[in-house]
Amino acid sequence: MGAQIRPYTDWDAAAVERIASASEIQVVSFLGAEKAPLFVATVDGEVVGCIWGVLEPTVDLDVAVDRGHRRKGLGRRLVYETLSVYELTDREVTLTVTNPTMERIAAELGLMSDGQGNWQGTISLPAKARPT
Repeated sequence: MGAQIRPYTDWDAAAVERIASASEIQVVSFLGAEKAPLFVATVDGEVVGCIWGVLEPTVDLDVAVDRGHRRKGLGRRLVYETLSVYELTDREVTLTVTNPTMERIAAELGLMSDGQGNWQGTISLPAKARPT
C-alpha cells in the first residue's frame, strides 16, 4: 500500500492528537482561531503525519510527521497537497516549522523565517511539486 496523503476524518483523531502532542504543535493560530486537521499522511494504513490549518482570513499551517517516518517526503507532500487542493498559492501564508526538514521545505517555497519557527510570505507552488 505504501505512503498516501488523504483528507482527515474523525477516525484519525487519536492518531492526530498523538502526533500533535509529540511534536508540540499549537492548535490555536496566531490569530486565535482553532486550527483544524486538513490532511493526514498514512503508511500502510497507519496515520503517521498531519497538517493542521486555518485558511481564512490568512493561511496559518502546522505540519508534523512521526519521527520514524521523517525524511521520506511526507511533510512536503502534506504541504503541497494542502496548497494545491485549497488553491493557496499566490496568497500570504504562515507556516510553523518544527524541524530542519520543514525549514528546507519552507525555504524551497520562497517563505522567509522570523527566526522563531514561523515562515511567512507569498508562495507559488513549483510545477514539479504539484500533486498528481
